[in-house]
Amino acid sequence: MIKYPGRISRAKARGLWQKGEPFIITGAKFRSDSFLAMTVDPERYKAEGIGFNEFVASYVVFNLNYETGYYPAFYEVAGGG
Repeated sequence: MIKYPGRISRAKARGLWQKGEPFIITGAKFRSDSFLAMTVDPERYKAEGIGFNEFVASYVVFNLNYETGYYPAFYEVAGGG
């Protein structure tokens, strides 16, 4: 498997979520510079009462498929957030 710079595990993404630091989520077949990559601001979702698992589950249902990959990939934001 190719490891792209800045790619992080789901556990590290959850840690960034808990700290309120931004990260990038996209389909597993795309890189962080893809037009489909989404920069996540956890504070915005936390204010609405949405937790990490709920957010990721919603992202998977609405954005992932055969073309994008069936599971999410997480990346650090350039510059460390």
